[in-house]
Amino acid sequence: MARRAERRTTAALTALMAASFAGGSLRAQDLAPTAPSATEWSDNAVAVHAHRRGPPLWRVSKGNSEVWVLATPSAAVLQDWDASALERLFDTVKVVKTAPQAHVDLLGAAWFLLKGDYRLPRDQTLIALLGPEDWNRLAGHLRAAGADPDDYKHLRPGFATVMVWSQAMKARKAIAVSDRVGRLAEKRHLTVKPVADYPAGPLLAKVAALSPVEATACLRLALDDLDFARDHLAPASAAWAEGDLAGLRQHYRPERGFECIARTSGLSGAVERSVSDTAHDIDAAMTGPPTLFVLNLASFVRKGGVMDALRAQGYVVEEPGG
Repeated sequence: MARRAERRTTAALTALMAASFAGGSLRAQDLAPTAPSATEWSDNAVAVHAHRRGPPLWRVSKGNSEVWVLATPSAAVLQDWDASALERLFDTVKVVKTAPQAHVDLLGAAWFLLKGDYRLPRDQTLIALLGPEDWNRLAGHLRAAGADPDDYKHLRPGFATVMVWSQAMKARKAIAVSDRVGRLAEKRHLTVKPVADYPAGPLLAKVAALSPVEATACLRLALDDLDFARDHLAPASAAWAEGDLAGLRQHYRPERGFECIARTSGLSGAVERSVSDTAHDIDAAMTGPPTLFVLNLASFVRKGGVMDALRAQGYVVEEPGG
C-alpha cells in the first residue's frame, strides 16, 4: 500500500509542480503561428516560424553554443505523432534533461499515510465544503474515471485537487509527455535526468496547511479545468503533436486549480527556484555535451518564465522552421 502511495503521490506532486511552475497566462505572441512584427519584439525575442509538422522545438543559443527545448503540455492524449524531428535530435544529443520534479520516497509515503495529514478533521466532509452541485461535479469526474467518490469524502480539498486530476487524466489515457520522451531517449541509450529533484516533504506540508475553505476554492477551479479538458484535451494534444501553435493556443491552458494551490499555499519561492534552476541548467549545458531539455510548455513561455530568464541573460530563443 505504501509503495503504491509513493508512486501515486510522486506522480501527482510532479503534476502539481509542473502546473504550479507554469503559473501565469500564456502570451499570445509566444504561441503565434507566424513571426510577430518588429515592433512587438526585441532583438533576442522568439522567432516563431510558419507551421511545420511535429511537436514544437525551440533552439536556445549564444554564439556557437546551443541546446534544444521540447516544450510539452502537462498531459496529452497521443496516438500516432510525428517524432522524426525528435529522433533526428537524438542522433546528435547525449543528454535529455526533464523539468524539475518533486519526489516522495517509500518511507515518506508511509509516514504521510500514518500521520493522516491528507484527511479532513472528523467533523468535516468534502461534500459539505463543496456543496451539492460541485460535489456532484466531482463525483461525476471520479465515476467517469472508474473511481469511487466515497473514497474522497474525507480528503483535504488540496489533495483532492491533485488526485482527481490525476485520476481523470489516467482515465482519458493522457500521458505525461516528458515520460514518453524520456523512454524514447533511454531506448537510444541517452542519459535522462531531471533538472532538479526537490524533496516532497515541504510541498506536502504546505498543501496540508491550506485552510479547507481556501483549498476548496482551488478544487472548484480544478473541476473547471476538468470540464475544459473534456472538450479541449484531445484537440490540444493533436495541435501540440502537429506543431500547430495557433490550435494549441486555442485549446490549451495551464491547470488553474494547481495554480490556485501554488498561490494560496505560498509556493511562489519554489516557483522562482524552479525557473532559476532550469535557466541555470540550460546555461551550464551550453559548455557540456549536446542536450535536449523537455520542459513544461506554460512554464517555458509564460511571462517571467524560463524563456524570459534566458532572454535576460542574452540568449536567443527561436523555434526552428521547416
